[in-house]
Amino acid sequence: GNDMDDTWAIALATSAPELDVRLIVSSTGNATARANILAYQLESSQRDSIPIAVGVSDAECPLGPLASWASPDALATYKGPVSLDGVQAIIDLVDASSEPVCLLGLAPFSTVARVLEVAPRVAAKLVPTIMGGSYFIGYNMSRTPSAEYNVAMNSSAAATVLGSRFAAPLQVAPLDVTANAQIQNTSYQRILDANDTSAVVRTVLSAYAHWLRILPHPEAPVAPHLRGPSSVLYDPVATWMAVQRVRGVGPQAAGMQVKSMGTNVTDDGYTLPVLGCGGMDPCANVGVEWSAAGLQGWQEWAAETLGHRGTPAPLQLHL
Repeated sequence: GNDMDDTWAIALATSAPELDVRLIVSSTGNATARANILAYQLESSQRDSIPIAVGVSDAECPLGPLASWASPDALATYKGPVSLDGVQAIIDLVDASSEPVCLLGLAPFSTVARVLEVAPRVAAKLVPTIMGGSYFIGYNMSRTPSAEYNVAMNSSAAATVLGSRFAAPLQVAPLDVTANAQIQNTSYQRILDANDTSAVVRTVLSAYAHWLRILPHPEAPVAPHLRGPSSVLYDPVATWMAVQRVRGVGPQAAGMQVKSMGTNVTDDGYTLPVLGCGGMDPCANVGVEWSAAGLQGWQEWAAETLGHRGTPAPLQLHL
């Protein structure tokens, strides 16, 4: 509800043929109100068979522009399964799975941390990719790292997640590889061209138009506009990393430099890198820089996923 990147990421995850989205959980602030925005997006996108759940409400933060975009009764009238206990819904999904479950974390870490505290056993079956942190680059591509939103909203929860051992190493998409992630030029035009044929694209562009009316000058390397480019799309980079993992090629093969490192989380929300892990266990695979071809490839992937895909053919990624 605060930023557009969540909307784009959900659209991409529910359209990518590599991903089988089994559950989407809202988190942070008024998680019920955020679940209402989620329900409205999925219904408008004709993806309303996907189960949704209300996660942890723990931090004081405004809902943002998209709260007034969504129908106020979207959650109450949602056609798919709805759980009011997102923590238990995640635990039940993992416990019921005979295979490792991929987790895509796009919000502050409150709900995932609560899951790990209530049922630490599930970590052994989770294969996580998250958006969060700022290791060497900050917002607007500053050379000074920032207290990134997802971490700063609940630094203790972030420390829990970043310090946990999972079924496979944690993948992290920090500001280093997300602060300059905008869809531009021909890739954005391909998405615009799908507006008449894709309910997913129509929904994203409707949300984007509403968001821009309320926040007409969001900060970004290139000024966002409804005709292009997009706003900064932090979460869709993590979505792309999850897709690369499912494809079995990894982000390195597609133009993203990744370093294995540990993370010290400060109380005020900074993520301090421990290069080479410094004896820390576990290490995470952290994206630190794009090649020019890699960033362009990410844009083309987004355009292909949203602009020229048919009905998704689900495989194996569970959210």
